[in-house]
Amino acid sequence: MSVNDSALCMILDSNRRPLGWEAGVLARTLKSTYAIVSRQDVSEDVLGVTVDEEKTVREGETVTLHTGFTGLQRDVQIQWFYGPVDPDTIIAQILRGEIITDYSDRFRDRLQLDKQTGSLTIRSISITDSGVYKVQIIRGKLSEKKFRVTVYATVPAPHIRVRQNHSAVSGSSGPKRSVECSVENGRDVTLSWYKGKEILNQTSSPDLNTNLSLTLEIEDQDCITYSCVSANLVSNKTTQLNVTDLCNMSGKPAEELNYCEINVPTQNTTQKVTQETAEEPETIYSSVIT
Repeated sequence: MSVNDSALCMILDSNRRPLGWEAGVLARTLKSTYAIVSRQDVSEDVLGVTVDEEKTVREGETVTLHTGFTGLQRDVQIQWFYGPVDPDTIIAQILRGEIITDYSDRFRDRLQLDKQTGSLTIRSISITDSGVYKVQIIRGKLSEKKFRVTVYATVPAPHIRVRQNHSAVSGSSGPKRSVECSVENGRDVTLSWYKGKEILNQTSSPDLNTNLSLTLEIEDQDCITYSCVSANLVSNKTTQLNVTDLCNMSGKPAEELNYCEINVPTQNTTQKVTQETAEEPETIYSSVIT
């Protein structure tokens, strides 16, 4: 979102409320755990490719694909293959103790092989590195293991707009305002409205060319904390609706109030998803009256 340089920005809230995750599913609390999600079971996708392990990682991180072997001897041959669907292209190998990792321009200078285990480390992983990886270890007999790696971009912060107020409807206590939250869509991105810690609604769309948006009708006197949260499997961002501003607007001429996250710190951790809370750095939000 672009904001006019001449717009007046006021610091409203320095407390960021992170979002909780429970077993990889959006929970109804505002906590945060950033993680590499790893599944050890054998799975098969719609294309019929059976893998032994799945990993979901954030773009830019380092991920290691473990073979499960230790203390491999010099005469063992290890080969790693990659493909978006079928791992048929060699990308690295250990042959007679020599490590070779320069087969592919895609991974140039980003691959590392462990001689003792044969495990493959990929640095600065990108979305285009998503796919299936296969390791073959030959030591008298052939051992094989496949990994499916899915790389996600960090989800962008949602943007809140408080639109013009309109007359009260029958049964309501006063005028209402239309509050819209939107975010750029991405793979497995969800957008949710929270009232305090209670989730009000949520949306997602498989159409990545269309932004996600949710609208609430809020009474002018409803001075409760509202938060809009965008999330995917590896990250989440929260933008809060400043209720003080909303209440101060009660009875005043209609105007549009924009909220944007102006300082988005990043936190990189590599751990399995748990229900533990991870502390996050301070985030400052601002409003822009247009």
